[in-house]
Amino acid sequence: MGVAIIFSGQGMHHPGMFRLLMKSAEGTRYVQRACDALGVSRGGLDALLAGETMEGCVAQPVTCALGFGVWDLLRSRVPRPIVFAGYSLGELIAYACAGSFGFETLLDVSARRARFMEEAVLEPSGLVAVSGIAREQIERICRRAGTHISIFNGEDHFVIGGTATGLERVGAEVGKIMEARLHTLPIAVPSHTPLMAGATPHFAVLLAASGLKAPETPVISSTENRVVYTVGDEIATLALHISRPIHWDGCMRTAYEMGAQIFLEIGPGSSLAAITRRLLPECRVHSMEEFRSLDGIAAWLSKFT
Repeated sequence: MGVAIIFSGQGMHHPGMFRLLMKSAEGTRYVQRACDALGVSRGGLDALLAGETMEGCVAQPVTCALGFGVWDLLRSRVPRPIVFAGYSLGELIAYACAGSFGFETLLDVSARRARFMEEAVLEPSGLVAVSGIAREQIERICRRAGTHISIFNGEDHFVIGGTATGLERVGAEVGKIMEARLHTLPIAVPSHTPLMAGATPHFAVLLAASGLKAPETPVISSTENRVVYTVGDEIATLALHISRPIHWDGCMRTAYEMGAQIFLEIGPGSSLAAITRRLLPECRVHSMEEFRSLDGIAAWLSKFT
């Protein structure tokens, strides 16, 4: 059975997210490097992680440090995955873990990606998650509100991006639908929508100058639901990824069609694993946070050699 490694994005940070890395000296260096990059102490990092929201220029490098560090400590102890994929920022981490660039470049590129995105925002904006509503219905609501579907997580699960005013309109309409649910995500940019178009060319230029290499393990583009093989394609899809919607449902089905039946989520929280279980109930899916140690993760994955 093939193994897929999936990386979560920002927005699920919490004080204990580095727990598994802090159990070893090797893991601790990734935490310390994240602190150095941000100019904060360990205590300062804990305070940031305890906050309800976190600026993207902080959240993105922190999330990248966790994802890269965990995989770097696991890679030699587990079966080689047949594919990597990432949810939002997680796609950048996926490419780094697939060998496209190193840890230091990942920290730098992610921080600058966050700044490009924040500079593209012209008025207060954000994201909300909506479930229990059909695609056709939420598309009509978005058109009336001037908002956009940012992420497709299933037949009736979506993330909507837009200005604060537009999202208020979405909330008002969704609130009238008995089965529907909505909650605001702790992210202050309308990621993966046309409102981010201004960030895309800047990120493309940065990626082209970053020394990117072709991935050594297949990575699925979550905007196009296909594997990316070349550096040019990698730059184009990662840059457009900022301003185009993610089709996570299609991304996971692509991984399954490639032979993946074992999925491990690496990153803060376990919502990505929950989404993937719902999409692929026949597969075995866990998040790293369901384990007490990296040894436990390695033991589980090693069953499928």
